[in-house]
Amino acid sequence: MVGLQPSYVHSWSHAFKSNDYGAGPLLRYYFPFGKFAIFPEAAAMFSKYRQTVVEIDRSNGSAPYDEVTHSKTKAYRAGVGLTWFVTPNVGLEAVLAYRKSTETTPQFTGQYGVNKTDTYFNIGLQVYLPRKN
Repeated sequence: MVGLQPSYVHSWSHAFKSNDYGAGPLLRYYFPFGKFAIFPEAAAMFSKYRQTVVEIDRSNGSAPYDEVTHSKTKAYRAGVGLTWFVTPNVGLEAVLAYRKSTETTPQFTGQYGVNKTDTYFNIGLQVYLPRKN
């Protein structure tokens, strides 16, 4: 399976708002057995993040000001998963993966990034496009 993973997250509170959007390729190869399949996967995600912090100087009652932060992230992951095919085109799946990412925030880190690695477990629902014969 070759796929494209889009991603979009919008967050807000009284003090900030942020948008995080990205996309990346996803590769899997399924080894089916009955209504189940085991798969290895490899993926990459390239995303951009923008956060606006709204501050009010309460000491003198001045007007709010905005502080904007931008960052870019490159993430790569490899893992293994199990899918239970509820129907031929719908599967419940669990994935255990290792992820390595680099986040670059120009105003804080210049040209250098912050590297992170983590292991994660994800449960999801997949809808597969039917195969053309």
